Amino acid sequence: MKLIFASKNSGKTRELSRALEGTEFSVESLIGQKIEAAPETGSSFLENALIKCKSVAEITGMPTVADDSGLVVPALNGRPGIYSARYSGSGATDEENIQKLTREMMPISDRRAYFFCCIVFMVSPDDPFPIFAQGLWKGEILNTPAGSSGFGYDPIFYLPDYGKTAAELPLELKTSISHRALAIKDFLSIYLKHEENLC
Repeated sequence: MKLIFASKNSGKTRELSRALEGTEFSVESLIGQKIEAAPETGSSFLENALIKCKSVAEITGMPTVADDSGLVVPALNGRPGIYSARYSGSGATDEENIQKLTREMMPISDRRAYFFCCIVFMVSPDDPFPIFAQGLWKGEILNTPAGSSGFGYDPIFYLPDYGKTAAELPLELKTSISHRALAIKDFLSIYLKHEENLC
């Protein structure tokens, strides 16, 4: 099944495509297309993913998957959260967002953080049974970025079990253990049960 991915983020698209290899799904993103997903006006990851999924499904008439994801830092009351991509302002670069976060974390000893991903899948814009899936990836925040792979906050998201940041992991490993990978696994599991119940 061909899925339209309601995103123009090349990093997310690459991870989603890798995670779905070997399944019945193939992914086509909005990169290079004039289609735009609706603005993220929700107050949660789930709301934003649903808004984007429904809007793109309405435009394309195709099965659509959307995600909303971000970095949650308990010591910062959950920030940057749903504002992760634009934490230091509209149109902010990854580097600018990282700089703002590391400044805020400098005096804080509690370095715990987690990446959260919510995925929504709809066969059509009128799908009465959209699928919701999620994944959570625990780590810590570093003061100094390390690694050149990945995107977003990956260079300061440290994984104690691996002794590396997310930006230092091989892509194959990252796409099997990340929040997005876990959300995709959750989606596939729910999708199979969903299909069985409809048969």
